[in-house]
Amino acid sequence: MNFIQKILATAAFVSVAFFVSAQVEDPTVLVEELNQTISETSGLAFINGRLWTHNDSDGEPKIYCIDTIIGQVIGTKVIAGVTNEDWEDLAKDKTHLYIGNFGSVSTNLQILRIKIEDLENPMLDTLVPRIINFTYGNSDYPESDFSATNTRFDCEAMIAKDDTIFLFSKNWIDHKTYLYAIPNKANDFHTITPMDTLQLDYLVCGADYDYTSNTIALVGYTYDVSGSIPDSKPYITLLRNFEGNRFFTGTIETKDFSALSIKYSQTEGIAFRDYGRLWVTNEKYTRRRITIKSKLREFRITEPQIVNNPNDEPTFPEEPDPTKINGNDSNDNTFYPNPAHDSVNIYLEEPYTIEIVDLKGVSIFKSSKENIGNTTLDISFLPQGSYIVRLTTRDTTREFKFIKL
Repeated sequence: MNFIQKILATAAFVSVAFFVSAQVEDPTVLVEELNQTISETSGLAFINGRLWTHNDSDGEPKIYCIDTIIGQVIGTKVIAGVTNEDWEDLAKDKTHLYIGNFGSVSTNLQILRIKIEDLENPMLDTLVPRIINFTYGNSDYPESDFSATNTRFDCEAMIAKDDTIFLFSKNWIDHKTYLYAIPNKANDFHTITPMDTLQLDYLVCGADYDYTSNTIALVGYTYDVSGSIPDSKPYITLLRNFEGNRFFTGTIETKDFSALSIKYSQTEGIAFRDYGRLWVTNEKYTRRRITIKSKLREFRITEPQIVNNPNDEPTFPEEPDPTKINGNDSNDNTFYPNPAHDSVNIYLEEPYTIEIVDLKGVSIFKSSKENIGNTTLDISFLPQGSYIVRLTTRDTTREFKFIKL
């Protein structure tokens, strides 16, 4: 059974024998304006009583904890060795937080995986992520006439469920959302193709999954910036009563909040506060003399269901240390430090060839070293990110994964 067949065959337990209609009520504004630091809020995740967000493309590689009463930033974590090319969404399971660097301007499609125990460690200001790399396997990707508003492969929404990450595309062409699945394992490169589609007639820009109610919430909008004020019609969709991971085969309930559209420009962040409530944020929008503030809102769900015991949510142990590749450990003083800023040290007792490749296998640097002992290698020319260094002597080849800060 292949990966897609496995996730489609997984059965979900449903505690009721009939479908109960659930609707999203009109929102309550909790914060009239979020702190300027997070005015481009794009993704949300609620973890153990704390609400986290990040800024959109070209923001700093940081995630921020929000005070949900006054909208101030009460905590910041730096994500090491990566660039916020186009961070679009957050997802979580019981053990990990995931950051999606997969928007339309991303050159390296990645999902960054962080241990929640590290996220909640007050002694850690900087977090080192594990990287999940992927590309689209569609025959027409990348699209020849690509532009920011003319693509079907612009994913901005993500959830984590069981041992899988699911992406929902923001389809500018015909608003048909593509669903993709990626294993939640790092250190691999995945090629993904659509496993299902759903016609929603709006741009899907955020998602979250609640294990207790086995419900997926999608958020997005239609968008027209031809005028001074964006003509934005915001939507929330609930996916419920599905079996396994066939999300589009259950109850699909969409609510249009267009009566409040002037207040809902670029509504992109969504997170379950609990199984009966949602938090939603929108990005700040400024054009000419018009400013739409970034806000935090709460939406209540009528007649929410309890389907699963939250204590039964699966957990996922960490894989082997990312510094260990092919049985070698970069902490053995052969190659250090890791992570590194501008230089690394290499210690070998015989001449060797060094090669640095990126995670797609593209060779970036190669050189032969005749001197033995300790050598300092300049890596300041490398962009921030994860790489593999390959050290080859006459008899052996050793590889180490390292992070350039």
